[in-house]
Amino acid sequence: MIEETRKELAEFLAEKRISQRQAADESGLSAAVVSNFLKGTYTGDNAKAAETLNSWLMLAKERLNSADRSEFYGDMHNTVRIISAAHYAHTYCEMILVYGDSGAGKTTALKKYAAENAGVSYIAINSAERSAAAVLKRIASELGRNAAGSCSDVMNRLVEFLKGTKRLIILDEADHLTISALDAVRNLNDEAGAGIVLSGNYKLFNQLYFGARGAKSYEFDQLKSRLYLKKRITNGYKTEELAKIFPAANKKALTLLKNIADNESLRAAKKLYSLTMNNSEKTGTAFSEKIFLDTYKYFSEGVFR
Repeated sequence: MIEETRKELAEFLAEKRISQRQAADESGLSAAVVSNFLKGTYTGDNAKAAETLNSWLMLAKERLNSADRSEFYGDMHNTVRIISAAHYAHTYCEMILVYGDSGAGKTTALKKYAAENAGVSYIAINSAERSAAAVLKRIASELGRNAAGSCSDVMNRLVEFLKGTKRLIILDEADHLTISALDAVRNLNDEAGAGIVLSGNYKLFNQLYFGARGAKSYEFDQLKSRLYLKKRITNGYKTEELAKIFPAANKKALTLLKNIADNESLRAAKKLYSLTMNNSEKTGTAFSEKIFLDTYKYFSEGVFR
């Protein structure tokens, strides 16, 4: 078992271009153990190391076979609306708002725009980056700028760097941001002329237009006055669009996928389709309606919600 695991592990890491460090981090072993095990010089319990690494190998292979199997469809109406809005912000160095239902394709479209256009930085905000200082430091880091010092120090460096560049900064999950953080981002648009895309759920829209807890409505006035373009993105799809996204699905499956996409999210429909495709291929079929329906029943208790 030890030699078989060593050979299989070495081949897998080389084929999938996975580092020994990643294998160590994911398996819970140290990098030294993995390295020495592969070289045959590990002086510890080789049987136990082989057992751990073999277990990791099986899971790693399953993960690789569980990727999103849906197709990207650039002409889907949500994608077209989002990319068009990002292009407007980029071209005219404006600040815009993209908001709406979760799982409706906002992130996918914004990442596509960032990947295909020069001078664009896509940043997904997390819950630990709510403050002005945190978001400015994150932007500085993404742009390769010095993020050290006070909030005003970072702001000044960013303004100096961005002025005249006509760059576009996409802030996804912007509903995490506080009033002061949103105001700091507005300053980048005002003082540096950088285009800004704020993207998030209805919380972002509501706090901007109806006020956040503890905030006065006028505190958002300057920000709202700059958000001339606001795009609401919802879950609601045409069957023809979904047929492009889920090309292997038959008519019955498309009907169910449309119901899930419309009433839950496109993300949920993609998960169901991908699981079906992955499990179908294990049985040697391209798409199995039985596996599709069995998978749906398994998750219908609310996992997709």
